[in-house]
Amino acid sequence: MNNDTFHAINKEISRLEQLLNVAKPFLESCNYREKDFELLSTASMTIQSFYNGVESISLLLLKLIGDSIQKDIKWHRTLFEAMFGNNSKKISFIRIDLRMSMDSFLGFRHVGRYTYATELKWEKMKMLVVNLEDTWNMVKADFELLLKRFS
Repeated sequence: MNNDTFHAINKEISRLEQLLNVAKPFLESCNYREKDFELLSTASMTIQSFYNGVESISLLLLKLIGDSIQKDIKWHRTLFEAMFGNNSKKISFIRIDLRMSMDSFLGFRHVGRYTYATELKWEKMKMLVVNLEDTWNMVKADFELLLKRFS
């Protein structure tokens, strides 16, 4: 058991919890607010922060199970696959029924990063915003189960 890795994972989980707690009123308001620059750019940043946090935790989980990935040009996709059991230990960090949803977050990561905020489209992020909290609750539960298994 690596206490430093456990501590780092729990810290990242707390950071994501804080993000979603602070963002909750905003996320709830997205359904009825005008889809203006402020809403689109804030939603984009929130989605990206969420997925970055999931990636950070997944990298630490790989370390916890004694695995790693090479950070090459496709490392985000490689890490995504590792989250769903394509790692040396064949351990899934996230339940398979979240694969499509998480793939959408991964896909938006690229959009949010390389698109000017003035070019963001609500249609491309609506379902991510709507499902963010529920997705996080399921992902967090999966991470916590894995942590219990390795504690």
